[in-house]
Amino acid sequence: MAFNPQKRILICAATSFEIGNLTTLIPSEYNSSFFVHGVGSTYCGIHLMQHLCQKSYDIVIQIGIAGAFENTNLKIGQVVQIEEDAFADLGIELANGTFQHIADAGFIDEKVLTNKNTISSIRSVKSITVNTTSGTESSIKKLKESYPFAQLESMEGAAFFAVCEQLNIQYYQIRSISNYVQMRDKSKWDIPLAIKNLHQTLVKLLNT
Repeated sequence: MAFNPQKRILICAATSFEIGNLTTLIPSEYNSSFFVHGVGSTYCGIHLMQHLCQKSYDIVIQIGIAGAFENTNLKIGQVVQIEEDAFADLGIELANGTFQHIADAGFIDEKVLTNKNTISSIRSVKSITVNTTSGTESSIKKLKESYPFAQLESMEGAAFFAVCEQLNIQYYQIRSISNYVQMRDKSKWDIPLAIKNLHQTLVKLLNT
C-alpha cells in the first residue's frame, strides 16, 4: 500500500521519543506533519481533537509502542496495525467485585471500536486501551477474562479511534511491541528495537 504524497498526513504519538527522528526520515515529497498528543486516553483525546479541529488532514497515523499479551504468537519488535480497540477499564465495579463495561451497562453503543482501514502488508491485531498499564498477575488475569480477544495493550489507541471516527478522518494505528504484558520487569523490554522497527516500517510504507 502506498499513501498518496498529495494527501495531508498527520503522524501522531503519545511521546516525542516514539516519533524520534522520523521528521528527517519521511520522504520530502510527502505533505506530512507530526504531533505529540500526550500519554493516556484523556490527553490523547483532548489534544488530538483540539489539533484536528484547528488543522485539516486527509490521513492520520498514530504510531507507538505497546505491550503484547503472552500466548498471542507476537514477538518483541514486531510491528502490527490495530483493527479493533476498546476502552478496557471504562465501566462499573459491581457489588460482587466483577467488572461491567460501560457499553454493557447501556450508556454507550459500542464496546469495541473497529477501524475499516487496513494495510495489507502489516499484520492486523486486536487491542485494548487502559488508563493503568498492567503490572501484576491479578490485573492481567482480570483483563484476559474480560477481553479474551485482546492481543495488545496500550494507553491511547481507543481514544485515537474515537476521535478520528467522530471527525470522519481516514486513520491507522500502527504499533511495535516493546514488551509482554506480565509482571512489570523493564529489564525484559526492548524499546530501542521496537522504535527502530516501527520507524523502518512506516518509512517503507511511505516509499512503497
